[in-house]
Amino acid sequence: MPELAQDSRLYEMMIVVAPTVADEGLQPVIERVSGYIAAQNGAVATTKFDNPWGRRRLAYPINDFRDAFYVLFTFDAGPAAIAEIDRDLKLDEQVIRHLIVRYDELTEHEERQPRHAGDGAPRRSAAPEQPASLAPVDEPDMEAEPESE
Repeated sequence: MPELAQDSRLYEMMIVVAPTVADEGLQPVIERVSGYIAAQNGAVATTKFDNPWGRRRLAYPINDFRDAFYVLFTFDAGPAAIAEIDRDLKLDEQVIRHLIVRYDELTEHEERQPRHAGDGAPRRSAAPEQPASLAPVDEPDMEAEPESE
């Protein structure tokens, strides 16, 4: 990660770009959003938009769009700059959603393959076995007559 200025913090930002921009129109949107960050004395560290994000189906329709482009930015900026970047993104008609969060190294992890990757079909687990202490116990027949003493 880049060296940060004293009042600068590292942030991650995910933007969802309308599918009307098409593949060739995505790069100017990315450059424009990077310009919003630069205008607030921030510096973009990385931009990921090819893998694994790119054009994806949305979980629910947003502005009548069923799919969109996802772009992940990592950048550093001062805390006061976030409000201005947020305002610029709200005014940009091609950015239909965005989220800016402070980057936390502790939550960073390696990407894993899905559990069923390479095995073919997903595995189903067997029913769990009951421990002996929880196994059903034969209860005495309650209808039998009690023994007399």
